[in-house]
Amino acid sequence: MKNKHRVLKLFSISLLAVGAMTFTSTRAMAQEKNIDHETFYWLRYSPTFDLGNSWSLKGEFEIRRWAFPDRQHQLLVPRVTFNKKLSNGWDVGIGGVYFLQSLPQDGEVDIDLTRPEIRPHQDLTMRDKVGIVGITHRYRLEQRFIRKTEGTELADGYDFNLRFRYRLQFRIPLNDKSGAGAMDFKVGDEIMLNAGKNIVRNTFDQNRLYVGFRNKFSSKTNLEVDLINWFQQRSNGDDFRSRYILRVTFNQSF
Repeated sequence: MKNKHRVLKLFSISLLAVGAMTFTSTRAMAQEKNIDHETFYWLRYSPTFDLGNSWSLKGEFEIRRWAFPDRQHQLLVPRVTFNKKLSNGWDVGIGGVYFLQSLPQDGEVDIDLTRPEIRPHQDLTMRDKVGIVGITHRYRLEQRFIRKTEGTELADGYDFNLRFRYRLQFRIPLNDKSGAGAMDFKVGDEIMLNAGKNIVRNTFDQNRLYVGFRNKFSSKTNLEVDLINWFQQRSNGDDFRSRYILRVTFNQSF
């Protein structure tokens, strides 16, 4: 088991190093190119259902909007994941999301079109603890079927590409409570990489760095508030987006 943990840690460190180099080099390139700075708020409800025999079903309903001015950006209706707990802190998941993107991606402009995307995913998650610090590694592979468009109209067919996501998160308790009133702090980073014949200049898709707090109302309900910096390279390879996001999530277990 120790060998498995050692391999995982070495792999994660290597992946983070590659991600850091990619992110740093992309930031360096971005200093000489165009960066759009935008502010958003995301509202999310996430129920989790215990299905028995170590299986669970997690849902995510999320509204994403520009803050200034207030305008719809994206909608997850919903993302669902079936999870199976394995041994030694591992679990495996399979699911997908029906994702709606408002176009154009400019908060100052009225919406011309809402483009759907069908996005299956598979993930592997490992949870560990060092002292009081909870550590989570999540590896996710997404298959993105993005509806084709012609001007302001939907066209027949879908464009396809793959996206690999790796997220590292640390969670630290802020008091000694475990049920109602328990609070904790989290910090994490997620890097996303594109692959596919349509990906030419943006293998690096985006990086999300975040901090947040969680407050438990009971053993089955809690509220999370996160601050996120979403840094993304656009498909032309020359333009970038730096997005500042306030995300509020209500989690509920059944």
